[in-house]
Amino acid sequence: EIKTLRYYYIFTRKMPKNKLIKFYVSSEQAEVIRKTASQEGYKTISEFLQDLALVKNNLFRERFFEMYNKIMNDD
Repeated sequence: EIKTLRYYYIFTRKMPKNKLIKFYVSSEQAEVIRKTASQEGYKTISEFLQDLALVKNNLFRERFFEMYNKIMNDD
């Protein structure tokens, strides 16, 4: 599954970007986002937020449901 998500991410990065998404954050939040993106090695904030929304969030969600199903089915 991790391999599939990583492939999805790499594939979608090559797709043309033609939609702009904007949202507001405070100055403090913007600084945290900038620092986190930089510390994790991202070249741009956009790249960091795309990875966070499209890959990491899905990976977390998949792992959560895997654990949930194991717990619920473990009578």
